[in-house]
Amino acid sequence: MVWGYAESVSKNNIIEKNHIHNLGKGLLSDMGGIYTLGVQPGTVIRGNLIHDIEAYAYGGWAIYADEGTSHVIIENNICFNTSSACFNQHYGRENIVRNNILAFGKEAIVSLGRAEKHLSFTLERNILVSNGSPIYVFGYMASEKECLFLSDLNVLWDTSGEVVACISFNDKTKLSIAAMRKLGYDIHSEVADPAFVDIEKFNFTLKECSPAFRLGFRASGIANPGT
Repeated sequence: MVWGYAESVSKNNIIEKNHIHNLGKGLLSDMGGIYTLGVQPGTVIRGNLIHDIEAYAYGGWAIYADEGTSHVIIENNICFNTSSACFNQHYGRENIVRNNILAFGKEAIVSLGRAEKHLSFTLERNILVSNGSPIYVFGYMASEKECLFLSDLNVLWDTSGEVVACISFNDKTKLSIAAMRKLGYDIHSEVADPAFVDIEKFNFTLKECSPAFRLGFRASGIANPGT
């Protein structure tokens, strides 16, 4: 793998069907259950169960797309209980994050470290569940007129109360769902209880009445700790 956007021989990697859990244990920082780096066309991260990632100071992520991660598909994963975000992209371009269940990141559910003047990633048909933290956190905040990422057709929920759509590390800007929609994010997403069988026991099996199915979400079939 190569840092940034330089040419790399890393491509067409398939990372799937792993159970990754209890990493860091409050002793390590800057880590992820799955870590990627650089331009990787054809690489797919799918069908993984990742949970209980705890950093010492910073950077306890489930899926960590580090410097230059590009052209990677991240789909059908269940990630929960992280000391930072469930999915973090430091910087990169044109990744696709779809059909994942991302829940209970202590800092956020999805974070973007550095915004650049291109599409960082597309986030669609995911279930994003918080417990008092914002859904999105941006680090190096770009202008509101720049496209940080594309997001739509997601289910957004906060088990503690009001959903906070976004906050910026830099200036502590806090945006509501309505404000984010005015900027073009999550226009067709639903703010609704996803209807898990037993979220308190981390059983992320969806009931038939789940609003996620209306938005095109497909159950991954991953066995999870609550089943």
